[in-house]
Amino acid sequence: MECGVTMRGTGERLARAGYAVYGLDYEGHGRSDGLQGYVPDFQALVQDCDDYFTSVARSHPHRRRFLLGESMGGAVALLLHRARPDFWAGAVLVAPMCKIADDMRPHPVVVNILRAMTSIIPTWKIVPTADVIDAAYRMQDKRDEIRGNPYCYKDKPRLKTAFELLKVSLDVEANLLHKVYTLINYLLLSINRNYINLIYTHTHIFTMCAHDQGSI
Repeated sequence: MECGVTMRGTGERLARAGYAVYGLDYEGHGRSDGLQGYVPDFQALVQDCDDYFTSVARSHPHRRRFLLGESMGGAVALLLHRARPDFWAGAVLVAPMCKIADDMRPHPVVVNILRAMTSIIPTWKIVPTADVIDAAYRMQDKRDEIRGNPYCYKDKPRLKTAFELLKVSLDVEANLLHKVYTLINYLLLSINRNYINLIYTHTHIFTMCAHDQGSI
């Protein structure tokens, strides 16, 4: 995705409220360099973000810094915070990519096969998946805007990208998920009063944070 599309409205509202807002497109995403939709090394991507926000912080040396991440950006935010917890004052995660649903978890044999294939055909668009745009956005005009934007990747996930996301999800689930609710105030988005509509982690995070959320 291109952050100027997916996060534009949020950024504009925060800016009008007096916040300094900065964002970037990851390598292979939006207007950044790299093969579109290709993430060869997720840790390198996180390091790019850390370097960028470190440079931004020099312009605001005495300001508190907060992260805002959606979907894959939620995992990036968690990893950035883990690397330098004293650097960040807090974070907001929106439908963060931090757990694989049990019914979608690949068998270890499949994981080993994927690992081997990534060294042969890392950029191939062969990973089956549902339409992410329809799943992530309910407003048809937003769906149309994204589909009409040449900077937004719309094909099937590339093999290496999918494998990197799998590794990160397992890492976050094993090492960070149980700490999340004590570190970050979650923004839980709901469609109906009793149902949480998160794209990734859904019921698990809701159970951990279910101490009287009330109506949203």
